[in-house]
Amino acid sequence: MRVILLRHGIAIDRDHPECPPDPERFLTQEGHQRTRRAIRGLKRLDLRPEIVCTSPWRRAVETTDICVDVFGLDRDQVETRDDLLPGAHPSSSAAYLRALDTECVLVVGHAPQLDRLLANLLGVGDLLVSSLKKSGAASIVLEGETTGATLEWLSTPKVLRRLART
Repeated sequence: MRVILLRHGIAIDRDHPECPPDPERFLTQEGHQRTRRAIRGLKRLDLRPEIVCTSPWRRAVETTDICVDVFGLDRDQVETRDDLLPGAHPSSSAAYLRALDTECVLVVGHAPQLDRLLANLLGVGDLLVSSLKKSGAASIVLEGETTGATLEWLSTPKVLRRLART
C-alpha cells in the first residue's frame, strides 16, 4: 500500500492580531491557492487515493477539502483522526495505516507530526528523516502489516506546483 503524507497549506500566522486559537487557524488565500496547485501536482503523479485521513484541526480539514475536490473524491472517503493531532504518538496512526486494506491512502496533517509518522513507518524510531514544508508531501510504500516500508519520494511544494503546470 502507498501512503502519501501531505502537510497542510499556509495558515494564518500565529502572530497575526486576528489569529484564532491553534485548532481554528485557517488557510490564507495564498495558502488555498498554493495548496491547490501542489495537490494538482500530486494528481499528475497518477496517485489515486481511496481514503483521506486528516487531523481535525481547521487548516488540515481545509487542505483535505481541496484534496477531495482535486481528486474527485466523495466525502465518505474522508476520515478525521485525533491521532494525527500535534503531540500524538505516531504509533497509533502507523498501526491504523498498516491495517488498512487499500492501494493508496492520503494523510493530511501537521509538522512535525507527519515527519514523526514517516520515521515510525520507516522503522527508524525517533530519528526524523524529513521536514515537510507546508503543502509538501512524501510517499511511502508499506510492505507488511507490522514492518517494512520504503520511502518512495519526498517533494517540496514548489516541485509539486511545477508538476501541476506540466
